[in-house]
Amino acid sequence: MTPRRARRPWPTPHPQGFSGTITAADDIIDAIDLAGTVYAISASSGITQWHATLLQDGPGGASLVFADDALYVGAGTGGTLFSLNAATGSVNWAREVDPYRRHGLPHHFQRAAAGLRRLRLLEAVVSPAGGAGTEGASPAMAGGQVYVCAGSELQSLDANSGKQIWSFALPSGTGFGSKTPAVADGLVFFGCDDNNLYAVRA
Repeated sequence: MTPRRARRPWPTPHPQGFSGTITAADDIIDAIDLAGTVYAISASSGITQWHATLLQDGPGGASLVFADDALYVGAGTGGTLFSLNAATGSVNWAREVDPYRRHGLPHHFQRAAAGLRRLRLLEAVVSPAGGAGTEGASPAMAGGQVYVCAGSELQSLDANSGKQIWSFALPSGTGFGSKTPAVADGLVFFGCDDNNLYAVRA
């Protein structure tokens, strides 16, 4: 087996290292650096097409998701989820989704031992007010909705406007073990630190 060799570094300098998940579509690589700046970089030349500084407190593990010509940026430590125009980097919408940051509570307030053992199917509970911190999480996209989980709540947001459609509150004393949900067959799946894998109707 012949080992592959890495190409030389691209010509565009970046003063910060990169964090989280990168995306690739139509010859464009999207990435976020440790200062909270999102870059769209040409995959063929390495030249930056645009950049946008979003997260003033740093990315906090924020990751990127590309869908339907939009780039969704996980809130990180700043507590705001962004939707960007993938072609220009302009902000489509931004939504504060972190109740802990709003009320000054620690993110580990409702944490327990981690692990996944049982599958539990639950109906989504509608809540008029929203909020789930997304530090270290990636949003999930399906059916025109953005799903975000962290802290003690799962949120469904309208992908076009960022408005909350519904939210699901975890049982008391439970936190997310896995902050990035998965969507399949009309269900949103996520793991919790109460030793359960949950499935909530989308």
